[in-house]
Amino acid sequence: MVGTVQESSSEEGHPFISIVVACRAIDSYANQCIRECLQLDYSRFELLVLPDYVETVSDDRVRVLPTGPVKPSEKRNTGVSAAKGEVVAFIDGDAYPDKDWLKNSLKYFDDPRVAAVGGPGITPQSDNTMQKASGEILSSFLGAGPLNFRHSAKLPRKCDDLPTVNMFVRRSTFNDMGGFDSSYWPGEDTKFCRDLVYRFGSEAVYAPDVVVYHHRRLLFRPHLKQIAGYGLHRGYFTKKFPENSRRPLYFAPTLFVLGIPALLLLGYVDESVRFVSLFPLIAYLLLIGIGALVIGLRRRNTNLVGPVFLGAIATHLWYGTYFLKGLLSRKIDTHTASYKSNI
Repeated sequence: MVGTVQESSSEEGHPFISIVVACRAIDSYANQCIRECLQLDYSRFELLVLPDYVETVSDDRVRVLPTGPVKPSEKRNTGVSAAKGEVVAFIDGDAYPDKDWLKNSLKYFDDPRVAAVGGPGITPQSDNTMQKASGEILSSFLGAGPLNFRHSAKLPRKCDDLPTVNMFVRRSTFNDMGGFDSSYWPGEDTKFCRDLVYRFGSEAVYAPDVVVYHHRRLLFRPHLKQIAGYGLHRGYFTKKFPENSRRPLYFAPTLFVLGIPALLLLGYVDESVRFVSLFPLIAYLLLIGIGALVIGLRRRNTNLVGPVFLGAIATHLWYGTYFLKGLLSRKIDTHTASYKSNI
């Protein structure tokens, strides 16, 4: 059958999985994703690739479903509507799976309460220094705080927010929920998980052994553009979908953005408290600097130190500013069909 991998007799009775790859075009990253999917250590799956326009893939195990230039959420909904699997595995066109990706995910679905499983998106070794710096910021406590588990292998846990770069969902649950809300991008995965956990009463699990490798945006402009989108939607979702977005942690960068200028102004107008007012900023810069140095030494790549130091500060400023913008907005522009990354 076209689009289906030859099954192994030892896997009979195991769930059939539909892999849905959302991408703008079948470029070098998407081709890498396809190649690695076809080499997975599990054979009961089909591979659906959804570029904007008609493209040819030489391997007949791949089903190509052109969608036009629509949002990633619409591509994924289209993919699920064509899927045959009991479980749907979402991955982006700029990521590729570890060979045990499918096999490792299945044990978590042994619990009937679990409807979604996700895992880390790890920076590939092949990424260049500026991409790796972006990945280090996202995967370190220095840059992302306790949310760094999304980009590094941490302990398994229940959670209520999984990114679609690495998400498995029972197809029956997905259809019962009506799929992704295409009103939002980014953020459709946050809303989907919020609905799954708090409206439908199912469970979502973060699994550290369900791994994909996710090519990072370059520092600085592409990375910060992505961070701005995350901050804008999280700020807006704090009001609209508070169950998994109204948390103190998400407010921290905005407090930094507002607090530092206030302290500097206080020190300027009152010399008696100048040192005290500067201390939080000095302490912050020292912590970021030490953290960046530790990352450079641990990775044995001192070229990372400067970009990580500056990038972490810029990430906090951009996220905090756009979070505030989303928080204060009555509505946000959700028409993002002109996305420029390969999802």
